[in-house]
Amino acid sequence: MRAFHATELSKSSKLHQTRVRIAAVPASARVGMRSLKSIYMTPPGCNRESLQAAAPLTEVARLLQSHDQDLAEKAAWLVACCCRQPEQQQLALGLGCAPALLALIKRQRHLAEVEAAFMGFVMLTASAEDMAESDRLQLSHEALQLLNRSYEASSEGLFAACCCIINLRCAHASLMDLQRLVLPTLIELAQTCESSVEEKVPTVLAVLLSLSPTLCTSAFELGATTVLHFCEDAEDVDAKTLVGALKVLQRLCENCPEARHELMEDQPWQIICPLLSHTCSEVQQAACDCLTALLSNARAIHACPVDIGLASRLVSLVQSTAGPKSLLLSALGLAQTLLLFDLAIEDVLWEASIVPHLGRVAAGTQDAEVQRAALRALANAALELGLRNARLTQLLEAVPLQLLTRLCGDAAVPVRGAAYILLQNLLQSVSPCSPELLAWSGKHDGKEQKGLVGLLIDWLAAEVAVQPAPDQQLLCTPILHALANAAVSGDEKTRSQLTQPALIDLLPKLLERSSGSATVAALWCLNSLTHRLNGTHGDSLEAWLERKDKLRHLGMGSALSACMDSPSPDVRSRALMAICGLDLPELADREALRDSI
Repeated sequence: MRAFHATELSKSSKLHQTRVRIAAVPASARVGMRSLKSIYMTPPGCNRESLQAAAPLTEVARLLQSHDQDLAEKAAWLVACCCRQPEQQQLALGLGCAPALLALIKRQRHLAEVEAAFMGFVMLTASAEDMAESDRLQLSHEALQLLNRSYEASSEGLFAACCCIINLRCAHASLMDLQRLVLPTLIELAQTCESSVEEKVPTVLAVLLSLSPTLCTSAFELGATTVLHFCEDAEDVDAKTLVGALKVLQRLCENCPEARHELMEDQPWQIICPLLSHTCSEVQQAACDCLTALLSNARAIHACPVDIGLASRLVSLVQSTAGPKSLLLSALGLAQTLLLFDLAIEDVLWEASIVPHLGRVAAGTQDAEVQRAALRALANAALELGLRNARLTQLLEAVPLQLLTRLCGDAAVPVRGAAYILLQNLLQSVSPCSPELLAWSGKHDGKEQKGLVGLLIDWLAAEVAVQPAPDQQLLCTPILHALANAAVSGDEKTRSQLTQPALIDLLPKLLERSSGSATVAALWCLNSLTHRLNGTHGDSLEAWLERKDKLRHLGMGSALSACMDSPSPDVRSRALMAICGLDLPELADREALRDSI
């Protein structure tokens, strides 16, 4: 039999004595309640869970109905202490604790008793779906009434009332109630340094702001950005509070441009960036998400100094295998954002060797979500390479074309989509396109293919044949853009390869749908083939005319006619470019054509 530690024996004997005292006269019951309360305040690790599991909830539920005010108040407080697990919450609800607590609130004998009842409800409403609808409605009403009398209540009572409303998913509180009562109360509590609940507020406020973008605007106007002060003294602040504060800032940045602008002026990255190295992975993840929301445009990234250690900390998170998957995904999301723009921070990230680490993540995992996030970050790194051949070499070493083509051919739909986008960006940013890149040959379906263009055409045919409409838009669009980029960045031989029947037969099918991103991409691809390129890698007049003639006689006319009837202005304008490029006289007098012009 397992040996008890001395502290556990002591707690067990106290629990037994408490049960006896509760069964005794009310005066002794008060002593019992105080004893039981001290047990439930035991820190985690001291067998608190087993003590709570044995909690005498039947006695607590009975004492909630006591006419002794002090005893009823302590019983209400104990509901909050006892009901920390779903099983205990459901047991308490089954014993009638919800109606008993509501009765305490309605009696209004003493404010401390009312507040204790709300604290009990904070735990019970965590299982709100098990509460009777009438109880939920009444509780929401009473909580709003307490907030209306905020001048009478303590900070603990106000906080408990707000928590009850939010736990009820605000089902019985209007948006106006949330804006007028709940939101101002929480923000005021967060700003009151002497408040005993100050550090609990950010977590609850973050949940509230996730309910509506309108609340984020109201929160900003009420000064919610001041939660940044929790992050300034991070060493002295609980990790849960830091996570809540960072999530509040994240939601303000995502839903309120004015809040992001004000925060940028305060340069919060100096405060948030060190949290990427916090000892708690949840804080690290929240810091990644917050920075991703804050640095969501080129202006913000340009304003962020490059010497604050952001790049090195981010690389450490990407290359680490110790953290949870959610942290890695957030780090990859931040990398994707920072690599999107050709700014100073991107140069620092390249120098910090983030690309090889991203490649190792993409190659070393079977998790589709992680693989997709790594490939999307690499796709952004592939933008704007230009003539920086060293970066192209580093990128192709990090993600060898053999790996990339394997992912394009065999991976899950989201991974294939990200791999196609990476190829699209590679073919766009390297101009003139690397001959080695276009001439690369791999194996697909067990057959040797001649060049990357051939592989792209094969993948396009496969996606058109088997994918339903939403996935087809997702997957065909980047392939078509990649082919268009190959036509523009490649040589005459590449453009000749793009007019082979395997591709030309597919374009009318995509055009006849007359809407969606894949149709726009197909028109882009067609226009890249009808345009004559000049320069070293340009077309001879004969090759250009031959290519146009081939396209003209392969059924493009009817497909382009359907595009001219599309409700999308983008589709119509690109179809017009194709009609002009192909010199199709049968469409020249269409009313739709004149309207598009």
